[in-house]
Amino acid sequence: MKSEERHELETNSLAKFLSEGSDKLGPYASYLVYGVLAVVALWAIISLTTGNMRAKQEREWDSYTIATLPGMYDAVALRSAAEEYPNQPVGELADIAWADGQLTDGCNTYFSNKTQAMESLDGAAEAYQRLAKSTSNKVLKSRAQLGYAKALEAKGEIKDAIAAYEKVTGTFSEIADERVKELEAVDAEKYGDWLARATGSTRAPSFGAGGMPGFSPDSLGLPGDDTAAQRQETERLLNEFDRLQGMLPDSPAGDRYDATEEGDDAPKADPFADIPSPGAATETPAAEESSSEEPATEEPMTEEESTTEEAVVEEPTAEEPAAEEPATESPAEETPAEEPKDE
Repeated sequence: MKSEERHELETNSLAKFLSEGSDKLGPYASYLVYGVLAVVALWAIISLTTGNMRAKQEREWDSYTIATLPGMYDAVALRSAAEEYPNQPVGELADIAWADGQLTDGCNTYFSNKTQAMESLDGAAEAYQRLAKSTSNKVLKSRAQLGYAKALEAKGEIKDAIAAYEKVTGTFSEIADERVKELEAVDAEKYGDWLARATGSTRAPSFGAGGMPGFSPDSLGLPGDDTAAQRQETERLLNEFDRLQGMLPDSPAGDRYDATEEGDDAPKADPFADIPSPGAATETPAAEESSSEEPATEEPMTEEESTTEEAVVEEPTAEEPAAEEPATESPAEETPAEEPKDE
């Protein structure tokens, strides 16, 4: 019971406090609502502004990154980014990247097109000098001052370049000091005069239609390039092969025939031993046919067929086909293939 009474008392006191508070805050309720709405609106504005700024920064860095990708250098895009975002990190990086490109172009075309090279070098020097004075980033300031000194050196203004190198501080000061020592070791006036007078070829090297410098089709050894030297070399190799094959020892006739029965890859003692003479080439098939057709002597039809075949085979010799009988011919043992065995 005591707990229930205590709970009722607490509930009554809370209700009393709320009722009294509502009476006191009643005149200010509208202000409280407006305050809450203002806080929500301010939070929404801050979130939207932050998102827009983040998206803008992403676009800025995207424009710089795309313009400086390897093989996709875009001087116009870099110049546009530098002018669109001045005194901002992305704009300053775009400005120094554009100046680096102009310096490279000027050095590459200095001996072939000096007028164009000097225009590129002047633009690079101006951009470097402007960035070195305007940027608050110490690393970029040091980098821009080093680039300005390099541009002056490329233009042939050696004394001014040395003075610019000596002003480099911070990250790139060691590189600048080393270059000052190298320039002081040579005669600055002679070096500058030589650069001013130096000229190179204004024409691009001509390699011909589809050609390359120093290119010779004969040096490739292409298949089908049948030159006299290659024909002679081929004939020499074939003759050497025949000579080496003739030096091989002759094998017995029985072994040779066994080898030929086992496979075509077995070596032969004499590759020309199996070629019969012209007369034997026409008579040997007839002997083999007569020996294989011995029962044909009992049937006249087979004799006419064999006589006809012999006549067809022996037409070039103008012999009478009926005068030869298969049964009276010598056995097939005497063939030209046995001539190497007797030797």
